[in-house]
Amino acid sequence: MTARIAAFFGLLTLCALAGGWNAWAYKGQTVVWPNARCTRYLMPSSFPTGAIQTQQFVGAMVDWSSIDACAFRFQYAVLPQDYPVDHFDGYSDTLAVAPEELDPGVLAVTYAVNSGASWYDMDMEFNNEPLVVGWNFVAQPTCIDEAMPGLNGFCFSLVALHECGHSIGLAHEPTGSETPGAPWIVCTMNPNYAHGGSNGVARVFETHTDDRVGARTLYPGTSAGIVDLATMNFSWSPYVGTPFTVHSSPSSLLPGAEFTVRSAIENLGSIDVYGVTQKMWLSADELIDPGDVLLADLLWDLPGGELIDFDLVTNLPYDIASRDWHVLTVLDPQQVIPEQFEDNNDAAYCVPAHVSQFAPEIIAPLGQYFGTAGELWTSPTPQLTRPINMGPTVWSLIASPPAGIVIHPQTGVISWANPIANQFQYMLFVRATNAAGTDTEILYLGIADSACIADVNEDGVVSAQDISFILAYWGSTSTIADLDNDGLVGAGDLAIVLNAWGGC
Repeated sequence: MTARIAAFFGLLTLCALAGGWNAWAYKGQTVVWPNARCTRYLMPSSFPTGAIQTQQFVGAMVDWSSIDACAFRFQYAVLPQDYPVDHFDGYSDTLAVAPEELDPGVLAVTYAVNSGASWYDMDMEFNNEPLVVGWNFVAQPTCIDEAMPGLNGFCFSLVALHECGHSIGLAHEPTGSETPGAPWIVCTMNPNYAHGGSNGVARVFETHTDDRVGARTLYPGTSAGIVDLATMNFSWSPYVGTPFTVHSSPSSLLPGAEFTVRSAIENLGSIDVYGVTQKMWLSADELIDPGDVLLADLLWDLPGGELIDFDLVTNLPYDIASRDWHVLTVLDPQQVIPEQFEDNNDAAYCVPAHVSQFAPEIIAPLGQYFGTAGELWTSPTPQLTRPINMGPTVWSLIASPPAGIVIHPQTGVISWANPIANQFQYMLFVRATNAAGTDTEILYLGIADSACIADVNEDGVVSAQDISFILAYWGSTSTIADLDNDGLVGAGDLAIVLNAWGGC
């Protein structure tokens, strides 16, 4: 976590080079390993052959040794026995030590010794019980494991990658001298845990773009370039050198509200790529399904070694279910672009976004309807302004409705099997209730005697004037002229008038 520089044959100066990464210089010349090789000697009491910590440390060395267009390579050997550590003997030892042998809070330290513009010795010591919680050796930790090491220990692979970066000659990025809030680049060489973090839902531990650009510049190679797109699980924060998990805000919001999603994407390879698609969704789980809500469909140009750290600001859909939603994002979801690896293109955010529920809002007015005494009457289905978000809704009739009239609690459809005629319209108070509140609207219902329903103009006689009334509304949805309640004024309504011709 902390690199201490010991000058052997001369003083070193920190030099910030193009791309944001930092290295060490001697008299203006960048310090590198001769022949682009560093051999590490693993103490067997700390790193026995086959042990999980040995496998993960070797994996970290392999990652640094596998950077395209970079000549640097690690070599290593597990020693037959432990030897005393000498920071100036030319052997780059790797071991674990008791916490009291390191400064408080230090997870690991690399002692770098140079001979002019060449590295000479880089002993590396890991805290064998960091901050009491210890190490986490899980190959694919959960988001919480990685972001909150106090629960299950620090991810050893992340710290091993960081220290191996020092071992090739890279310094911290940022250095720590920046002003608070200054922009900086998320990478493995960040001074504070989680050192850039992992990539993808698979939580792949690998070096990031800034680290790789630094390695290629220190040790330019002739190996073929690659394309490897990645979605990062950590992003820039206002705290210089301390990356935060990618996140969304606010944590709780209503449909239609402004929603911000932080994302970080990178091209780990050295080959430029153009027209890269990135999609973001809200999902009920951590899997992308056809029913997920698409938040954004973006298009990027990603040059080799490029990292883009950005905020997407959008608005939630007008109507979306009230629940916890997982934020998911994928680079090149159709795998159009040939890549070396495809296991690091997606990300599932640690903390879901909670969409709250609106109180019901019934689309008003509910309207005016007519029925006939003694004949079943059924209302249309009432509608809500945001039916997805406002559901589930319980419907009810309040204020003492007439005897025998009922409402379906799930659909809100009102029915009356044996309506009773009344010279005045009934006022039905329809209430919708959900966990967020209630709304009440009035439906007006007129019930006429069965013999007089055809007297549309209510002059006491079924005559040509009533036929004219029906014809005037022909083909419409007028509830006044829709005598048979089929939703449309037509032949059925005309037949009712003709069959009741005469006195009423």
